[in-house]
Amino acid sequence: MKKNTFTTIVIAFILSASCSNSDNKLESVLTLSGENRPELEKVLDYYSAAPNDSLKYKAARFLIENMPGHYSYRYDDIESLYHEVDSIYTLDISPEQKMKMADSIILRHPDFGKKTIEDYSIITADYLIDNIEDAFSKWKLHYSNRGLSFDDFCEYILPYKTVELQALDQWRDTLRAHFPTRFSTDEPYYGEFWRFSHYGASVVTNAFRSYVINTKPLNKGYNHPRILNARIMSRIPYGLCDDYSLILVSLLRSCGFPAALCYVPMWSDQNNGHTFVSVLCNGNKKLPMIWGYESNPGDAFPVSQICAKIYQYTYAPDERAVRFERDSAYIYPGFTVFQKDITNECISTCSNLAIDVVAGKEYGKYAYIATFNADAWQIQDFGRLKGNKAYFQNMGKEIAYLVFGYDGRELKPISSPFLLHWDGSVEYVIPNTDSLVTIDIARKFPQKDLTIGLERRIVGGKIQASNRKDFKNCKTLYTIDTLAGPLVKTINADKPYRYWRFLSSDEGWCNFSELQFYEKGDTSYTPMEGKTIGTLELYKNNPYWDPKHAFDGDWLTTFHYKDPSGGWIGLDFGKPVCVGSFLCAPRSDDNGIHLNDMYELLYWDKGEWQSLGCQPGKEWTMQFKNVPHNSLLLLKNHTRGKQERPFIYRNGRQEWW
Repeated sequence: MKKNTFTTIVIAFILSASCSNSDNKLESVLTLSGENRPELEKVLDYYSAAPNDSLKYKAARFLIENMPGHYSYRYDDIESLYHEVDSIYTLDISPEQKMKMADSIILRHPDFGKKTIEDYSIITADYLIDNIEDAFSKWKLHYSNRGLSFDDFCEYILPYKTVELQALDQWRDTLRAHFPTRFSTDEPYYGEFWRFSHYGASVVTNAFRSYVINTKPLNKGYNHPRILNARIMSRIPYGLCDDYSLILVSLLRSCGFPAALCYVPMWSDQNNGHTFVSVLCNGNKKLPMIWGYESNPGDAFPVSQICAKIYQYTYAPDERAVRFERDSAYIYPGFTVFQKDITNECISTCSNLAIDVVAGKEYGKYAYIATFNADAWQIQDFGRLKGNKAYFQNMGKEIAYLVFGYDGRELKPISSPFLLHWDGSVEYVIPNTDSLVTIDIARKFPQKDLTIGLERRIVGGKIQASNRKDFKNCKTLYTIDTLAGPLVKTINADKPYRYWRFLSSDEGWCNFSELQFYEKGDTSYTPMEGKTIGTLELYKNNPYWDPKHAFDGDWLTTFHYKDPSGGWIGLDFGKPVCVGSFLCAPRSDDNGIHLNDMYELLYWDKGEWQSLGCQPGKEWTMQFKNVPHNSLLLLKNHTRGKQERPFIYRNGRQEWW
């Protein structure tokens, strides 16, 4: 990614000005503001004229001096768009319908989201003054904020926006009114736990949580640009952790509690990241709320949640990030100077990591460290290049990494993949092409404990046939006693039968993804069609578990009978038929071996993935020969699915990284 030239020039200009003195830094921003300079000067004049407001003057300077790089939408009809979307959010329709209608509205505004403008060019004096006055009133109101330093106040309560492109509206008033708590007014409250800021933050969080639970918004991402108007944010009927964490941080700040928006770029074992909330509590202790509004201050990272990096969004640019943007030749996607590294505050890290690399002078002074997510190596952070070493700080442990360099044209791997272990040791993964092994693998993505238990629900299940619909005097033709072996099981029926079924074991719940019967002699495995029969009452009466899912060909949909035992489902073929084989796919994430899908095994060598051949899925495991020992491997499904993770094959099993 090429640099945003304008941003780079501005940041470098501001940084060089600050090296001289603060007045030069302020003057440089006023100069950049052009025709809007009088608005910024009004704010400074307003507070400089009142000696008792010296802190407010300093706060105004903080906001103005750090304003370069902060942007808003530049769109003439933006208020009209906000009004249209807001009007559908108040309708008595489902969140799915609201999202669909919002998409259609934004399609009629094709330029929305494409153009931005610097805040210092449009922000008004009245808006900044109102924001400063509101933030100060809440800061001084709370007993628990007496230990909050001015610098922390400036970063955690004062900013006039929480994220980029947030509308310059009265979001503090709007959110306080929409999510009322005892902290919504300017009346002080001296309760038993008032001196503990995390108590007050929990009260605010509970108010927001109650609203979300009662309104039941759709937990789903959307395709249109983020709409960051306060009244729309307060009623958002759909969204992910990014949206709800943003609203909660803004609400907490509006009530006077120091809060920050934080994020994980990528989990180590998934293809997605996470956004969460952190609250600055008494004694400047930062308490994460890792699951957003579902958490309370102090709900930290579970040990099982591993990641390479965790960042906190900031209003003032981070000095380390500014130096990198100024001096580096390549800026990677997702990078911003308005974030700081807080990884070592949240998880166990390696504070100083030195990695062997092969890099010449053409790579400059910076290296890039990456993890493998979403089918590619994703940059997580930058470090320094010195000779044949690359140095990185505060990296998450028990993760596979790869170091890249930028040669002026493109990123290139300059290290071998390596594993950073819990004890801080580094293990380089270098394939031994002189030692070839045969391996048996069962999955392309690590399996969660929950999925393991769900898969085993088909064990003990029986395939039965009868010529009576009530299955009296039925014939048991197969009992599933293991998940191993071929995906398609052979049946040796003594005669044709009209009714065929799967009968669950005791406590098996009759809960699985797919049931297919194949006519005797059919090697193409074309599912036979019939009328669904069985105990079709759904678990918790939820249509998500519809009986049709047992025969829809989709291994990610599921039938789930209401009781743990006694459940069965099958097909009435209308006449006796000869079934020669069947498939019963357990409830799963469909990252195991899928019948007839085409798989390719690859290993990392010479800076890229090398193929070890392709084969179709036939059994629960796949065997590959001539695999270089000690390889970083990747199993790809070329037929379906997106979840794939690298692994090492050791001691007869896949070790995921």
